[in-house]
Amino acid sequence: MPIVIRPELPFVIPPKEEVTMFMSVPLWIKVQSGGTTLQEIPSVSLSETWLGDSTISGEICYASKTSAKLIFEHILKRPYRAICALQIKNHSDKEFPFVRIKIPVQNLSLFKDEKNLFYTETIMLTREKNGTDAKVNLTKSPHKEFGKPHKFSGPRHHLEEGLMARAITSFFGKEV
Repeated sequence: MPIVIRPELPFVIPPKEEVTMFMSVPLWIKVQSGGTTLQEIPSVSLSETWLGDSTISGEICYASKTSAKLIFEHILKRPYRAICALQIKNHSDKEFPFVRIKIPVQNLSLFKDEKNLFYTETIMLTREKNGTDAKVNLTKSPHKEFGKPHKFSGPRHHLEEGLMARAITSFFGKEV
């Protein structure tokens, strides 16, 4: 199940600007028996939330608040969480309010460094010049601030090509 992350305080990305935020998401514990997955649970207790335009259109997600940091060194590093970098580029002439983002944690790979800390690929969100469309991509490796961690595991669930934009819902609760 994806995680909807809300900043402690919503903020705005000015026109023609970009920002990289660092946040953490809980690791997941997979319980297996004989190669069969019995259960996958988050390493921390999360509440559930509904994300959608209505009670008919949407999905259940886990909810989390983040104290996202603009400086990597300021993020609290915990052994039961993975650090994600979210790079947002606003090519529009209008402000881009950041209210929430749905992160498909089940589709992210894990990378591990020599200190046994975990990281994910960088999530890149680009708001197009028209101000309504956005493009979402995952990089193939973690953010450069993370050093050179090695790949620990692939995603729990592989995302079909072209579905990343639907997998990440952002800002206004609409698909981008």
